[in-house]
Amino acid sequence: MVVEVSSMKQDPPITDSASAARAPNEPVRRPIVIVAAVVILLCVAGAMLLSKRNTTASNPPTEGETATQTPVAKAPANEDPVETTGTAASTQPAPSAGRVTRVSRQGPAVDTAPNRVEPSPETRQLVTSLSHLDLSQGPLTPEKAAAWKQNLQQLTAQGAAGVPAIREFLEKNLDLNYDSTSANLLGQSSLRLSLMEALQNIGGPEALAVSSQMLQTTLDPREIAWLAQSLEQQAPGQYSQMAVDAAREALAMASTGKLEGQDVGPLFGVLEKFGGADAVAELENLASHYRYYATISLATLPDGAGIDALVHMVQDPDALSKGGRAPALQMLAYAAVQSPEAMQALMEQARLNQVPSSTWLNIGSILAGDKTLIGTAPLESGVRSFHLASGNQNFYTIPDRSPWTADQINSYATRINQLLSVAGNNPTAVTALQGALAALQARQQQPQ
Repeated sequence: MVVEVSSMKQDPPITDSASAARAPNEPVRRPIVIVAAVVILLCVAGAMLLSKRNTTASNPPTEGETATQTPVAKAPANEDPVETTGTAASTQPAPSAGRVTRVSRQGPAVDTAPNRVEPSPETRQLVTSLSHLDLSQGPLTPEKAAAWKQNLQQLTAQGAAGVPAIREFLEKNLDLNYDSTSANLLGQSSLRLSLMEALQNIGGPEALAVSSQMLQTTLDPREIAWLAQSLEQQAPGQYSQMAVDAAREALAMASTGKLEGQDVGPLFGVLEKFGGADAVAELENLASHYRYYATISLATLPDGAGIDALVHMVQDPDALSKGGRAPALQMLAYAAVQSPEAMQALMEQARLNQVPSSTWLNIGSILAGDKTLIGTAPLESGVRSFHLASGNQNFYTIPDRSPWTADQINSYATRINQLLSVAGNNPTAVTALQGALAALQARQQQPQ
């Protein structure tokens, strides 16, 4: 409530009672007048301060201000990713193992199943046995994992007759997350994903209908990405828009904090593959929350569709305050071998000495053949993993170990020498680029 002070009733002047008794018409003493004035001023100031505070509380924040009820707090724009190589399990948040109740999308899904059939007692019992997997005593033993997988194979072998039991469980919105050891043994990270894989293996219209129904209701980024890929394999192009809609809605929920703790990286892969021309604008908008995920995706869009957006990011006068320049510069380096526009923009930034020293080190590794990918890093030599708390972003760099032709090596070396010609006054840039040349020379000497 805004408190308005329209008038203030002042206290009468304070006088010395003894003097007033002796001389009613005698002027008030000067010290008493000063004290009274100070008291009045303090009262007025207090009222004005109270009014201002109440007014601020009653008005919504203007553009540029942050509302206290905002569910997702943005991290500082200059926050750097933390390298988690070798410690990914302890630093990259993952769904906790155990039974969970999931959040689903609002509104009913379109049930495309021809006819809903009641599960048979046998298939229902098989699903029940799969869901009663006990992880409370620690990771599974290989023997228990083998028995569990045998039950899943029996369910899959039922074909279309096993679909109703799978659908019945999936519609309960319950799940069982596996720990990393159990996931390696069982092949998926959760029970729902295991059952969705069973649907793909069963195939046919019944299984396809349940998969599409799940794509319309789930908010789990892992499930959306899996279902999008599965449906694309079974019915190319038929479910692309449904997959994009699911990814968009999940990202919108994540931006308001309703998917707390979940890694939305798989959703960017959905936008890359199925988003079409609209994906560029969407990824640009998402860069404020997910600057590494967005720039990695822009660089890998088909036909170089995201290059102009990356160039705009590094040329934007406000890019430094937004925190998007460093990842955009790195991904321009990734695209520079194939894109003249990306190379030109990167050279311009190097000539203007606008590339941070730490970014030069990453550019050097990229021009030596490292790829930057979204997701949890595999445990391989030469792989570096990173985590950014803002947006719970997890990505990694991995050397391209495929055989390179002499033309490929020369193409990379040409780009490196072009950058050396404009960044020669930056010792960090020179060191990084010369290291990249040395790596290319070593690759050239490897047997093809």
